[in-house]
Amino acid sequence: MIHILFVCAGNTCRSVLAEAMMRKTLMERPALRERVRCKSAGLDAVEGAKAERGATLVAQQYDIDLSRHRARLLNARFMRDADLVLTMTTHQKDRAIERYPDCANYVYTLREFVQRFTSVESNRRQNPIVREILSMDREPSHDLDILDPMGQSLEAYQECARQIKAAIIALAEWLEEL
Repeated sequence: MIHILFVCAGNTCRSVLAEAMMRKTLMERPALRERVRCKSAGLDAVEGAKAERGATLVAQQYDIDLSRHRARLLNARFMRDADLVLTMTTHQKDRAIERYPDCANYVYTLREFVQRFTSVESNRRQNPIVREILSMDREPSHDLDILDPMGQSLEAYQECARQIKAAIIALAEWLEEL
């Protein structure tokens, strides 16, 4: 069994979307359904907070319901139980490693992991969404970050969701090859 933990700041937007998209992907891929588990948490989460409205609206566009989500604060047990921790930004990755240095070997940003370990060339040929998102030119300092849509337009939430979805597809394809 592979346990994946998605991490962001508040566990009300990006990590929630990543967890929900991964769960949906697992349901659509029987080969993975029994081998992979996932959850999400936030470095600064307020326990019990609901998913952000923008995240909820965007999730609905992917046929995902976030109405039952409640934020969880990242803790040592979550980190220790994970086989792979995927943060939404480099800063969050650094903070997670600073708090839990014994887990550093398996903490990556979501985009970093996809770019480093998945078959990017294969994904670029096979999936147009993955091809578009992984090949985007972005500012070098934010190359590995998922866009933070908080306080922005619905379009920003949609772009964030597209970035996460592309990475989740690539991650699922990698997991299927294990």
